[in-house]
Amino acid sequence: APKRLLAEEPDKSNPIYTSIHKLFSVLRGGNQTGIIFALCQLEEIDLADPRNQLTVLDAGGVDVLLLLMKESKGKLRLAAAQILLGVVKHPEVQFGMTTIDKLTVLLDALEPDCANDILEICTQIIEYCAAMSNNRKVQGEVQQLGGLEMVMKLLHKLGGTDAIPIWSVIRECLLDEAFRTKFRLEGGVLAAVEHLHSPSPKLQSVAAAAIAQNGDDVEACTLLHNAKGLDPLITLITSDDASVVKAAAAALRCYSACSSNAHHLKSPVETLLTVLQAGGPELK
Repeated sequence: APKRLLAEEPDKSNPIYTSIHKLFSVLRGGNQTGIIFALCQLEEIDLADPRNQLTVLDAGGVDVLLLLMKESKGKLRLAAAQILLGVVKHPEVQFGMTTIDKLTVLLDALEPDCANDILEICTQIIEYCAAMSNNRKVQGEVQQLGGLEMVMKLLHKLGGTDAIPIWSVIRECLLDEAFRTKFRLEGGVLAAVEHLHSPSPKLQSVAAAAIAQNGDDVEACTLLHNAKGLDPLITLITSDDASVVKAAAAALRCYSACSSNAHHLKSPVETLLTVLQAGGPELK
């Protein structure tokens, strides 16, 4: 777990510390009027302050907010999600969020008819949680959730840039070989190719990077070819966005490493020259 800095340690003598604990006691009470009052009061507290973020964590507030998101609808769910979004920006909260039950609540909140505001907030929270996945914790939790099926369903559901945080989770999980296999089985390559056509450079970049993470696996290369993913990748290596160029070039490099696919490339020498010219020394 991330180490707590002394400067961030909650000050128990501060009135805000006491207020936060009292407000979460009210939220646990289950009285509708009290819940509305407590949520309104919490919205007035500076949750960008790490000391207040950790006070919420120490008060058991993350679990309370997730329970409200799970059991409430409409404005109550939205208010709880907004407060959680403020708190989850702290690394210690992110680390604690990457558990099966907590990720499930977030994913379940993204129901087919959910409003755009709750959709945006939940995907941002998931993205913050993904930031902790370099410790492989997110990988394990998402897999135990039945996770790839759930995450892939979410990926297919979300349109445009809303899918970017989901790709962040998937890309971390793709570090695992078993996950890469399931990613291909669940239509991951096809979804990535679809997002290569997005007008968003960020979405193009994460989709191309996910393709590259499958390496020179023969099955992945075949899926990429069948999904007609080669043409958009070749187009993207002439992008003005350096991150798009690098990701697309990496995906093409993996694809061309499959000797059986070399004949699929349109003028392999010309393509390679374009990559080198567009991508700079880091691609050479």
